[in-house]
Amino acid sequence: MTSARGVRPAAKRAASRSGVDWAPPLICAGLWACALTWMYMLRRAPHSDDWLLPKRAGFGFFELAMKAGGFLPRPVFSWAALSLLLAGLLIVAWRIWKLAASGAAAKARSKAQLGAGAAAAALLVWMGLRVFLDLLQNAYFPHDSLDLREPALVFAATFVFGGLWAFTSLGLANWLMGGARSSGRRRAGIGTACLVGASAFIYAWGLAFCDLGKADLAQALGLEPEPSPARAVLILSESSGRPDWEFHRAPAGWGGAGFSESGFEAARRLAQRPSVHRWAALRYLYNGLTVSMDAAGLRAALELGTRLGDPLARLLLLESLSADPASAGSREILALLSDESRFRVGSQAAARLAAIYHKLGNTEDAEAWLGRAHTRGFPKGLLRLPPAGPRTGAIRGRLSSNIPVHRLGLYESKAGAFQLGPGQLVDSVAPGSRGAFIFRDLPEGDYFLALGLEGEQQPLRVRGNPGVITLKTGRRINLAPLQISR
Repeated sequence: MTSARGVRPAAKRAASRSGVDWAPPLICAGLWACALTWMYMLRRAPHSDDWLLPKRAGFGFFELAMKAGGFLPRPVFSWAALSLLLAGLLIVAWRIWKLAASGAAAKARSKAQLGAGAAAAALLVWMGLRVFLDLLQNAYFPHDSLDLREPALVFAATFVFGGLWAFTSLGLANWLMGGARSSGRRRAGIGTACLVGASAFIYAWGLAFCDLGKADLAQALGLEPEPSPARAVLILSESSGRPDWEFHRAPAGWGGAGFSESGFEAARRLAQRPSVHRWAALRYLYNGLTVSMDAAGLRAALELGTRLGDPLARLLLLESLSADPASAGSREILALLSDESRFRVGSQAAARLAAIYHKLGNTEDAEAWLGRAHTRGFPKGLLRLPPAGPRTGAIRGRLSSNIPVHRLGLYESKAGAFQLGPGQLVDSVAPGSRGAFIFRDLPEGDYFLALGLEGEQQPLRVRGNPGVITLKTGRRINLAPLQISR
């Protein structure tokens, strides 16, 4: 005969076995979401606020991640996140152990089936989250985006996938080891179907809208994976104070795509829509236009990258504008970078803007930005602005060569270095019918020439090499005839 006291615990156990206990899945999902979101944002947060950062609401959250990343070693956060992940696993394991203890004795076969089912569910979680994060950071949000939607989406996706994994695993435990076999089987089936559906939906979205199935940039751009025509670069430099020259073979492409005008146009279109090759397309543009010595095209590409949120474009554009001749286009780009309603301007960026405004002859804005740089931590006395002079300098010359020359670039020589980066390219021209060329509206400074050659055959003789060209304020320099021959 069963007493009333014995009936109530038995009924309670039966109800707990047949009902859905939501606490373990929700706690596991919350712990996993917190761990992955925090680690994700530590990796995606800016390393410094000294330069240009997007100005958006919620900057305090990212600022906290930046300070935490600089204050404590990265392994501390890795171990903390791993502890949260293990805590979620232990909660689910503890609940499974209770189900096994309250039901019939679990057989070894049931345990193996449970382990295989939980591992399969975990694989679905990994596949779904991996594709989701790939789309998030490569198709929709650039690095240093400072957009609160990014961590919110990471948290939501991890919460959903983590909760579904825990729900499915507990359903399997109820089916194989607990007393509620029918409801457990149903819950395991629902959880598995949701995991498969969510992963398939994310993957299908990537295939349909984000070029997820394209193996490389060449496929995404719709180009044949063939190299562009071979090119080389002849740098007219100096060695030990005497004119010298260097010969380098230029890269024919980037990301599996050869450099070409059609490729540049396709990259511009691709960069303006969600695609996992979006940021690669911008890198292709920056590299290709630098190799092609297309100064105007390069600055237009960097402006496009800046408007799309690419942090590399912002840095390169600041450096490029410091070597840019005065033009309406450069002033418009400078106004974009100086817009404090759009960007948080750090101390280094403010000092760079001051130097650029000074080069353009705008003394008032140069002094204002230098004052902001000092206020924001830039050391006083490190940057001095000499009196601004007229920007009427010019360099002209004539080229004769039995090697086809497709472009002649003027570069700024900084600290005696002869680098062909996007920040050193001042201007470029195609030689005229008789080889004449001219560079106008140049500020005072040291410059050197570089020639883009067709083919890869090395020249044997260079005559009239000017080496470093020192231009004083207001001067016009006529170079000696430049002769290039094999």
